Amino acid sequence: MGRRADGSALAPGPGRELVDLLRRLRLAKPLSNTQIAVKSSLSRSYVSEILSGTKNPSPDAAAKVAAALGADDALIERVRTLAEAAAELADFQRQQAHASGAGTDRHPDKRPGPAAGSIIQSGSGTNAANTGIIVGDFTVGGHLP
Repeated sequence: MGRRADGSALAPGPGRELVDLLRRLRLAKPLSNTQIAVKSSLSRSYVSEILSGTKNPSPDAAAKVAAALGADDALIERVRTLAEAAAELADFQRQQAHASGAGTDRHPDKRPGPAAGSIIQSGSGTNAANTGIIVGDFTVGGHLP
């Protein structure tokens, strides 16, 4: 059973089906990851990640692995289709996570900075050397007269 990088089992879907299909091919033609890598012109580590389900392969890479394992043209096309579907599903899931705010990179101990439109200043009083306005994630700065 394939595992994700976090150690959890792959969920049902095209990624799981792709890993299972490649596993069946590998049982029929037992080759080492190095042998598959040589036959497919892919790195051994990438082949390992594809076969274990920790990385979604490109359709071309999945087809190369299937061909190296002796798949016929119809099966290679099925592998290519599953890889495309897995990539589309992963893109959709990333978009959903981004839209919901999940996976933001904010550190829990960091406080948010000034809000957009805030005027910020370094120094104080007549020693204020720089001033700036927050625009989105940037500071537009300048010097005080």
